[in-house]
Amino acid sequence: MLPASAGLYDKKPVTSALTGPRTLVMRLEGRNVFILQGELMGLISGLILSDPHLLDEDLFSDHLNAVRLIDDSKTAVDQQAKLRCMNGRSYYRWILRLVADNPLRISYTPGHSDEVSIPARLNSEADHYASHAQRFLNDIPTAPIPTFYMDEFTLYTAGDGWIESNTRNFVEKSLIRAAHKRVTADLHLRMALHLYDPKPPPDYSYTLAYSAYSADKLESPMCRVGCDAIEDQHHVFVLCTRYDDLRTKARDDILTRTVNKLDENIEEAQRAGLLKIAKSLFSDDPTVWPLHYSAYYLGHIPKFDHAMPKRVDDEDGKIARKRLAHHFAADWHTASI
Repeated sequence: MLPASAGLYDKKPVTSALTGPRTLVMRLEGRNVFILQGELMGLISGLILSDPHLLDEDLFSDHLNAVRLIDDSKTAVDQQAKLRCMNGRSYYRWILRLVADNPLRISYTPGHSDEVSIPARLNSEADHYASHAQRFLNDIPTAPIPTFYMDEFTLYTAGDGWIESNTRNFVEKSLIRAAHKRVTADLHLRMALHLYDPKPPPDYSYTLAYSAYSADKLESPMCRVGCDAIEDQHHVFVLCTRYDDLRTKARDDILTRTVNKLDENIEEAQRAGLLKIAKSLFSDDPTVWPLHYSAYYLGHIPKFDHAMPKRVDDEDGKIARKRLAHHFAADWHTASI
């Protein structure tokens, strides 16, 4: 599966490989598939393609949970209750049905190990074929989907395919995703988070500090201090002349803090870029803010990685660069509150 860290809604091609006297590689359809299904499909392929009349054959897998489930299925304990809570349960049911009629011995072999045994080398070879097949997805066959072993009622979407993961988790994430899209498109794209710096803000200012406010019901939507403008959040926090002194003081404070953190080894162009971003936090600077208006009062700060010192190869330099970036982000978030 690429990338290995792909999430629930990320596109991630999953491939499955079986090797031995012959080699088979398949790809799995759907956005809701994970590497788990690829491992299980390898077991299914081995069980189907093996000769059921040969009593002395082995099938090796590095999927320990599946091997344990197969061993448990040969006891008197019914495994169906356990399967109801497992991701990819239709694949497990298919495996157990095939195992019931196949004398093939299924054994576990550790994956990605330095062993030189035949099982370990075969497993490494299967991993090699599965990973390299990612470059030729259009040329390899599609694995069958075991709908015939799914629950009687199984969720399905055109983009995700069949949903055999945690149903509650999937529904919650789907609702959050839909709400995010709706909010992102409304209110001047105020929640389009991809436009702003992704570094997490400091916890204390947002979750532990306390504040108090009062809201009066006004008869007019116009600015209460006399400006010829509607009193929305952007006007109050960015444009209203009544608060110019507060914004100027906050800007000067953040400039001082930023200058104090700048290293003498930082090039002048990068220094000027960082100071320009810090100076423009509380004003509508189209060269700094992606939508041409400040959104600091929403907890956003502009992206600034492009203005940071150039990337370095040594580990200490990478850590120092990342630490400096988080210091800037924390200072700017705190100054914006």
